[in-house]
Amino acid sequence: MKRLRNSTVRLIMMLLLFFVSSACTRNIRHEYTDMFGETMGKSKVYRNGNEVFVEGFNYSVGISGFNKVDYSVDIRALDEYLFYLCQHTNYSHIYVTIIPSKVDDYGNTVLEKKITIGKIDTHESKKYKNISYWRDDYGFFKMFNKDRAEYERTLQEESTFVHMGSGGFSIIPKYMPKSIL
Repeated sequence: MKRLRNSTVRLIMMLLLFFVSSACTRNIRHEYTDMFGETMGKSKVYRNGNEVFVEGFNYSVGISGFNKVDYSVDIRALDEYLFYLCQHTNYSHIYVTIIPSKVDDYGNTVLEKKITIGKIDTHESKKYKNISYWRDDYGFFKMFNKDRAEYERTLQEESTFVHMGSGGFSIIPKYMPKSIL
């Protein structure tokens, strides 16, 4: 009986140690991201005041599957970071800014113009119990696709015009959201 009790105590201690260490790691990770930035996917994510930057952002369509969109940033990790930041900040709003990148003719990666894609109300965010409900209202995917319907409508109008007149083909511009600022 004493042996069973010792192994149970040992198991409880191990589980407690695991949970405490994982909580501490999460806090250290977010403090590190605020100070130096962190690579999430192929993009660098960092914060300056109440603005979060996703530097080197890009996406492609159809490379890993038909009509599948691949983002250069790990969206799940970015959403977790934004949710954590909203829960633990004193700012009333957090702005999310992407800095797209492209490769120039010489093979160098060049950063393009900043696009502020969203503004997160931190007071409202603190009311959410977990990230799954928060993501529906404030997640990166929703911010990034906020202008998608307008883009699709414009594309539809232009493609109707092209098919009626020229009989040729046209180059379809890549979707990028408009800045909110």
